[in-house]
Amino acid sequence: MKFPSLFHRRPDVQLSTLLIGALLLASTGGAYASNLVFVTSGTFNGNLGGITGGDTICNALAANAVLSGTWVAWLSDASNDARDRLTVGGGPYVGTNGVTIAQDLTDLTDGHIVAISSDETNQPVSVDGVWTGTNNDGTWHGTDCIGWTSSMNGGSVRGRTGNKGSSGSWSSFTNTVCFSSRHLYCFQQ
Repeated sequence: MKFPSLFHRRPDVQLSTLLIGALLLASTGGAYASNLVFVTSGTFNGNLGGITGGDTICNALAANAVLSGTWVAWLSDASNDARDRLTVGGGPYVGTNGVTIAQDLTDLTDGHIVAISSDETNQPVSVDGVWTGTNNDGTWHGTDCIGWTSSMNGGSVRGRTGNKGSSGSWSSFTNTVCFSSRHLYCFQQ
């Protein structure tokens, strides 16, 4: 898989990430035990190389931004529900901007969260569409660009997208042709 040119290490990104970590530690009295969440700065068509391809994108973006840990994309397919891909007992889930998105997995999948609106470097993301294939409760929606392997334009092959600008439809908003470019949500494990 070929990644966009933004995958080079930049001192300003590293400094931004260090500041994010320092702010999160300070806000929790040094006992930071949250899982970070971001929406990708880049967009991708529906051919992600499967769910693991989405994870690879999240891990590469996180590494480039000097964010530690293992990351998974909030994606579902016929064999995997997004909610089951997150660490059991994880949370609270906190955006790179320091805002708590959800307290735990139950809160994350109850249908309403605080909007995930910052990318891996704590920059605001203005485009709303995010590939998920996932209902708001974290289960597979049934539309996933053929297991996240198709970038077909038109026809009945579609992928479910969420609307990152809305707390109630963050994971499940509309079906989109797989040729379209959309963001991903990435969750630290």
